[in-house]
Amino acid sequence: MRRARAGGLNRRWLRLTAIVAQREIRQRGRSRAFAVSTIVLLLVVAAGVAIPAILAHNTKPQRVGVVGAQVAAMTGIVREAGHLTDTGVTVVREPSLAAAEAALRSGALDVALVNDSEVMVKQVQVASGSAGSRTWARWSCRCSCRSSWPTRCPTR
Repeated sequence: MRRARAGGLNRRWLRLTAIVAQREIRQRGRSRAFAVSTIVLLLVVAAGVAIPAILAHNTKPQRVGVVGAQVAAMTGIVREAGHLTDTGVTVVREPSLAAAEAALRSGALDVALVNDSEVMVKQVQVASGSAGSRTWARWSCRCSCRSSWPTRCPTR
């Protein structure tokens, strides 16, 4: 008997709460300030979605330097990766590792692929040292899966 009574009391409380909530929403919806703030909020949300989408289409293509053998194969892989990620890619053949490092340092390249197994990018050091000093980040594949790059190394 107690459960039925508690359930009935709970339903009555929910119904009364819904009635009060409906009245409050109707009352607030009639005010000019609510209408203006709702319109402004919708415009801000629409701008927050539209502006990044517009700016994403105006980005310059990423310049990727390729050093070493199999330049044609790496060019195809890089272009396909750019196509899959909807990123513009320009592949540049670099004659040597030193030339690729110089191009990275000058900003002519965004990334360099070395000998089908290493990736070099320029990074800005955030902590320790001077504020604008540059460091190199290098990732290497240390196994015999070079042909499957840039997919994940199956031995790791």
